[in-house]
Amino acid sequence: MIPFADMAPDTFLSDGIDSGELHTPALAIHMPSVRHNIDRVIDALGEPSCWRPHLKTTKIPQVWQALLDAGVERFKCANTLEMSILLSMAPEADILLAHHASPAGIQRLSELADACPGARISTLVETIDEVNALPGNVGAFVDVNPGMNRTGIPMRELDRIEQVTLASGDQWRGLHFYEGHIRGGEEEARRERAHAAFDTLLQIDANLGGAFELITSGTPTFTHALTHANLVGTMRNTVSPGTVVYHDAISERIPEIARLQLRPAAAVLAHVVSHPDEHLVTVNAGHKSISADTGDPCCVVMGSDRLIPLHPSEEHLPIRVIKGDMPARGELLTLVPEHVCPTVNLARHALLLDSGNAASVVRVQAAGHEAPLSEATV
Repeated sequence: MIPFADMAPDTFLSDGIDSGELHTPALAIHMPSVRHNIDRVIDALGEPSCWRPHLKTTKIPQVWQALLDAGVERFKCANTLEMSILLSMAPEADILLAHHASPAGIQRLSELADACPGARISTLVETIDEVNALPGNVGAFVDVNPGMNRTGIPMRELDRIEQVTLASGDQWRGLHFYEGHIRGGEEEARRERAHAAFDTLLQIDANLGGAFELITSGTPTFTHALTHANLVGTMRNTVSPGTVVYHDAISERIPEIARLQLRPAAAVLAHVVSHPDEHLVTVNAGHKSISADTGDPCCVVMGSDRLIPLHPSEEHLPIRVIKGDMPARGELLTLVPEHVCPTVNLARHALLLDSGNAASVVRVQAAGHEAPLSEATV
């Protein structure tokens, strides 16, 4: 079954908007589904305090407000632009920059901490030099590499983890452990791999005398953290899935995520603009509006199991019609991304759909990054 093939695509259209009025491609966000997804995740966790959602997915303050309204107080972010926007909304938030910041980035963290003295701001460290460069108002999570091989101290290097932790002193906030590489294979095999990684994390934690917080798990594995006997109920483990707020096609194919009954809350609306060949239609949404980082197909057509997206170009997406009638020129299709996080980052504006068919256009304020030089420098 193609994900979301049996769902009504008009979820992403307001009764008050004619499809001909829409400038497409258009990112659309369905707020009732956003709130549903937030509630489902918190129900699974048991406590909003156990969730440190990654803001790199959502990018829109109105969506962040829904998280705040649900009681979420701790967050991860990918850059200081996301952090600064969240702090303008919630100046006492606990927020981790889940990156190893540049010197200018560290300076920006310190400025944000000075501007929001009630906030709890932190970043990742993996060397003593990084610790020494931290201002006193910025906390440190020691980044441990569980095999993702992207950042962090290899988890076998126990002495180095201990040295960086001790160097952090009073600024030490805990351990960051992102096992995002655990994706393939059957569900039971994923659970076993995740649990083995968590066993190692807990051994490291015990050697350090017990961290204040153990941050683990993006979307693919966070449900396995919830079934690990020595993490469950400790109230020290926070998981950090962000994709779950909008949900997407690649996540729907993960059985343990599909069982949460999340709904697609973000989609790209596109018009059919051409019939280039028999059994082919083309819509006006290419990889400049839908991320193609997962390969082909980059999306699924909501409400249809007969339309198969092919390889996109910059502004166009050809779709094969495997049965039935060809969609007419001018017909509006609803495209659910395979990977929603970078898709949202491509948009400057979004159509926000709320209860009672209320519709508004909002800025995707946290898309991109901060300016490369501060205004003072310029």
